[in-house]
Amino acid sequence: MPALRQLHTTIERDIPLSVLSNLPHASRARVQTCGKGPCTVKFVRLLMGGSLRGRFSLLCADHIALDIKLGSVAQSSISTHLSWTFRSGTSGYNRASGTNTGTRSRTEHRYTLTNSNKRRWLTLKVPSHSPTPAHLPSLFEDEAIAGAVELNLEREETIKSITVVIQGQMTESTINVYNFLNLSQNLYSAPSTNPAASVPSLSAGGRLRGMHAWTFSLTMPPHVTLNLGGGSSKAYRLPPSFSERMARVHIQYRLNVRVRRGRFRVDSDLGTVFSYTPITQPDPPSMKAVTCTLWLAKPLCYTRGSVIPCMMTIETGDSQALDVLSSPKAVIVRLRRHISMGLANISDMNSRSVRGVPYEPTVQDVKTALWWAPESRNASVSKRTLHGEILLGLALKPSCELGDFKLSYSVALYPLKAVAFAHAEDCERPLQREFVGIATAYSSGPRPIVYSPPDYDDTYPSSTGQAAGFNLFRGTS
Repeated sequence: MPALRQLHTTIERDIPLSVLSNLPHASRARVQTCGKGPCTVKFVRLLMGGSLRGRFSLLCADHIALDIKLGSVAQSSISTHLSWTFRSGTSGYNRASGTNTGTRSRTEHRYTLTNSNKRRWLTLKVPSHSPTPAHLPSLFEDEAIAGAVELNLEREETIKSITVVIQGQMTESTINVYNFLNLSQNLYSAPSTNPAASVPSLSAGGRLRGMHAWTFSLTMPPHVTLNLGGGSSKAYRLPPSFSERMARVHIQYRLNVRVRRGRFRVDSDLGTVFSYTPITQPDPPSMKAVTCTLWLAKPLCYTRGSVIPCMMTIETGDSQALDVLSSPKAVIVRLRRHISMGLANISDMNSRSVRGVPYEPTVQDVKTALWWAPESRNASVSKRTLHGEILLGLALKPSCELGDFKLSYSVALYPLKAVAFAHAEDCERPLQREFVGIATAYSSGPRPIVYSPPDYDDTYPSSTGQAAGFNLFRGTS
């Protein structure tokens, strides 16, 4: 038996937080594996007592499948299965996009059509970054959608062509659908002359039979050009998939396989909706600062999963008011999301179309800044300084624009709230705002440091559109 080699890693680094929250805190793990095939190991002592047993199936030098079962522990009991990637010195988690970019194999999604005998005759296979096949396929910018199409015909059939199509659609209502992206790849076309000689599985009459398989690969362009009317056009970056229950606009991407049959036969379509995420980056950070009441770090574009650094200065000659208003709870700064769709078409009583009616913009409060008073040895009697951060969730949709549709963000300063003090206008609207951008990847250079504690009540709008808990304001700015 070959000698065992030892690998050392820390469990807290690679197991998701959702799993660690139910497990007792584990100490450093010792993993023994022969490096050539499946092996069984026993490892880990828990700080709270008990034992943790695991079985490793070594897939490659850097990829290990881990099946964890918790032994007899008085404090908790859990049984779970997860995929775990080990690479020496690195972590497979990319905080820029909120996805795992380790060396684990991609998930394969399968979609099929069956005949009257419940037999699969058309299969579409698509690998993606999704965690399980039950999720929709996930794709990022500059990645190719590569997959396979399998055709299994029991009887001879006339197939004119087989084509893979990718469509990007923006839907304003049930009838207004705009196709802004259309990509296709032809996998098969019926030969026009001597079909049996060119394709062995074709009969003399040109009919296809038996088992066939084709591979395809389509790359999404980073930009798309739209006609704006009057002979003008504009290039837009492809927006992310966007579909929420409270939104009037939906953006989706779809992958379809189209099978064209012979005359008097119905064509067949097989496909799925997939998630697309562009890779956007802010400009490199600037060393200059702008002096104002509310300070924001430049450039005004921030990566989701990080923070928006803020600073607030409060000056007044009344020492009592200064002490009360400089409390971290008195300062209210929020990140807000704006969704707009430009102009809409309506019809009057005589069914005549009237253009120029604007959609009501939707504004949502996404996150409130956290503030604290820094330690200062030279405190001024008329000026206070507060430091703060706005935590950006990993599932936050990035800023995007497509035609009249625009998804943007702003940082808004609200009136200070404190006991015995009230704003002169007694309003709840922002006093001042600054539009910022939300990106999906970090820029080159050092990354921002998070100083505030973790926020466990992360109520930003999710991709599934559960906006019941959000404060919605119509027609406000």
